[in-house]
This record gives sequence, C-alpha cells and structure tokens, in this order.
Amino acid sequence: MNALLYATLLSAFMVNWSPAGVHVPAEVKVVPDLLAGFLGLAVVGRFASQPRGAVQGRYVIFAIFLVTLLVTSVLANLVDPGAVFQAIRTYVMHIPLFLLPAVYNVSPRQIRGHLVFMLALCLVQLPAALYQRFVLDPTTGTGDLVTGTLGNSKTLSIVMLSAIALLWAFHLRGRIRLLVMGLLMLALFTPTVINETTGTLFLLPVVLAVPLLMLADSRRKLRYSVTAAAGGCLLIMLFAGVYNAYYGSRWGGDVFNVFAEGRFIEYELRGEDDSGGVASEIGRIEAILIPIRTLSEDPVKLLVGAGAGNVQTAPLPVLEGAYADEYEPLGANGTTAALLLWETGLLGLGLFFAFLFMVWRDAWLLRSWKGIEGAVALGWLGVLAMLFVATVYVNVFADASIMYAFAYVSGYLAARRGWLAHEQSMHIHELVAGATRRSPLPTVMGRERTRPS
Repeated sequence: MNALLYATLLSAFMVNWSPAGVHVPAEVKVVPDLLAGFLGLAVVGRFASQPRGAVQGRYVIFAIFLVTLLVTSVLANLVDPGAVFQAIRTYVMHIPLFLLPAVYNVSPRQIRGHLVFMLALCLVQLPAALYQRFVLDPTTGTGDLVTGTLGNSKTLSIVMLSAIALLWAFHLRGRIRLLVMGLLMLALFTPTVINETTGTLFLLPVVLAVPLLMLADSRRKLRYSVTAAAGGCLLIMLFAGVYNAYYGSRWGGDVFNVFAEGRFIEYELRGEDDSGGVASEIGRIEAILIPIRTLSEDPVKLLVGAGAGNVQTAPLPVLEGAYADEYEPLGANGTTAALLLWETGLLGLGLFFAFLFMVWRDAWLLRSWKGIEGAVALGWLGVLAMLFVATVYVNVFADASIMYAFAYVSGYLAARRGWLAHEQSMHIHELVAGATRRSPLPTVMGRERTRPS
C-alpha cells in the first residue's frame, strides 16, 4: 500500500512534465487517476473488513451531500458520459487518498516518510524552474512558462508555499533547526520568484502568520515573531529584486507599484492591464460574477450549476463537456470559485468552504499535540488559510499535485483525530468493563496493580 501511495504522489507531481523536444501523450495525464482508483479499491476492501475505521461522522455526511450534488448536477443538465468521467477525475478521484489514513492507521514513521517524499518532489521544482527560465527560453518576457513539473505557474506557487508553511510549523515546534529551515525555504521560494506570480506577495504572509498566530505556546509565539518578520521581509525583498529585474516593466520598474492606486485590483481582479487597456483574460472578480449573473436566470442551475464536468477543459477532447469551449474565454477554469460556480453552483462552492472548515477544525484541535501530527496540523492551518484566500486566485482542481497532496495530508489529520477519539472511547469502555468485572488494573512497569479489598 505504501508503494502505491508513493507512486500516486509521484505521478501527480510529474505527469505534466514535458522535457524540451519530448512529446508526452495527453493520455498520460490520467495515470494519477488510475493509481488513485487502485487506492480506492484497497480502501473499499479495507472498509469491508473494518467497516468504520477512523472516519468521522461529519465527513460521511459531507460525502453524501457531495455525491447527491454531483448526481443532481449531472442529471439536471444531461451531461455527456465523457464529461461525467472528467467530473469524477476532478471531484472524486482524490477521495481515496483522503480516506486512506482512516482505514490504515498511519504511524509517525510512515507520515514522516510521506512528508519527506513530498518535500523531495517540491525540491525537484527548483532545477526544473531554473531550467525553464534560463535555459529553455531565456529571452521570454514572462514567467508564465515557469511551471516546474506541475501544470502552471500559479499551481507551482501554491505547492511551494504549502511546503514552506509546513517547514515553518515544524520549526515553530522545534523539529527543524533554523539554518535547515532557511536553506530549504530558499530553495522552495526561488521558483515562486522567477515564475512571475504577484499573488505570492499576498499569500506568503498568510502561510507565515497563521501558524505563528495559532501556536498554543504564547512564549514561543513572541519569540518566533521576530524570526517570522525578518524571514518574511527577506523573502519579499528577494522576490521584489528578482521580479523587478526580469518583469518590473509591467509595473513601471517596481513590483510594489502593484499596491499603488488600485492597479493590482484593476489588472488581477477586473481584467485591465497597467496601461488602462483590456487584458487578454477575464479578471478574476469578473470571472466569478459572470456565472452568477448567467446562472441566476435559472434558479436550479444557480444552485447546482451547469453540470459537473460540463464546463472545464480536459486532457482529451472526448472528456470535455458541452460548454468547455464557450465558457473557457470567460475564465471558467481560472479559479476555484469560478469553476465551482459554473459546474456545481452555489451549493458546490458552499461545500468546498465547508470542507475547508471541517479540516481546519481537526487541525485546530490537533495543533498543540506533541507528536508529529501536532506540527503537521499547525502548518496545515496556514495551508488552509492560503487556499481559502486563493479561491479567487487559482484553480486548485486544475492540477492533481495540489488536490492529491492536499487530500492525503487533510485525510491524515482527520484520521488522527478519529483514531485518537476511537482509542479514547475504547479506553473508557475497557475501564467501565473492568470496573464492572472488578478485574485487575493495567500493569505499571511490569507489576500488576490490584484493587484494595
């Protein structure tokens, strides 16, 4: 099972990598889905012999709502079979990775190995990004081609910042030294510097501030505030220096002009460029407002969307829905919020936020635990906050590397809380049963404790 998990994560990170001069068939992009399908069969088999595992009841209720919404959306819009398969790829295939830790009790050694493996996959992005920027196309005036081995430049930034959040949390919990963390952060942050994603200026403070603010130990919080402020300023200055050198002409020579006179709002959110003209793409706010205005003409579609899988683009033409070509120019695939509104309506977007909240609650309750799950939970609070903010910035469903890794770590935290609750209930049951039978108490240091007569 471990080998299959590693293979699934590896394929999710590498399936979009296309070396120069090498043609990679589009069919290869379904490899992570096939491997996730095998994981799903293993999870189902495990459930058959162990019906409950560590699955919490609220996630079962969430799954029921999700399946009901997807089926209703497909039937109400008569979605083609190919688009239905694409919807399954987008909204369902990462679920086995979420459930895997619930049916297989992942040990601290195993989760440490999984995290190190994902960190290695993130570090691979550094040479890939440098190669793309300075070797493959050194004369380009844009960083959009710097994607590492992932789907696009924004996906690359989200994945790198997620790894930075976890490293920062492990340092806050005393599990990684400052020097090691600094070197790893520098390697992870560099791809976000050369890929021209100005959203990093907004998302980096989130992944650094949230774990610090959520730290339960107030003395540690105060001590590490200086490290966070100094490190954050250094990274932002590094970003600004490199950005201005290669892409600064976009903002009059200084990326910080993005904050001046609402220029960032005009360009990034409303689709207007820095010269006052109309950008080639729909702005992000406009891309969210368009489906609301369009679907509001039909109350049913406003709730359940134009059909799951019916709007998004797909690696194979046979998988594309009826509205893929029509709504793509309207920014339907640009952000998570826009895609969910188009395909699953207000209910789909609401379910996405509900899922983030449920995982947040589990991470919040685990953040002060002394084990490795406490450090993971603390960092994951930063990741969840970033993904909430990035709902209007990037489409997290567009690349398996985000959703597969996100699903597995979120599932680990949900399962850890479930396993801990299960162990506590079993312990209480044993104590009650022991008191009823007046059986000997558990042994301490090899000696059996007996009740006084």
